[in-house]
Amino acid sequence: MFNIIRKDTFIPIIKTMRYIICFLKDIINFIRGCTDPLTPPTRLMFDGPSDSLIFKKNGEEFLRYFIELGNLKPNEKILDVGCGIGRKTIPLPK
Repeated sequence: MFNIIRKDTFIPIIKTMRYIICFLKDIINFIRGCTDPLTPPTRLMFDGPSDSLIFKKNGEEFLRYFIELGNLKPNEKILDVGCGIGRKTIPLPK
């Protein structure tokens, strides 16, 4: 019985609180000028850490993997077929 009450009440409350906190972080980052046009707002980062610095570091780390392990060359192209928010592909055009 408690599991049903918890699922129906606490999980939506936690998700709403997380969204509000991330939304406030987005506003603060925008005011401070700390936004990047290729990095999604933290309130939309639902697959992984909700932090723009970690988002960028993770993408740069995978870019190194693509180059070192996959022998990715600057003239080659990649097709990204996925359901994420581009965490691993945003650094590719650089």
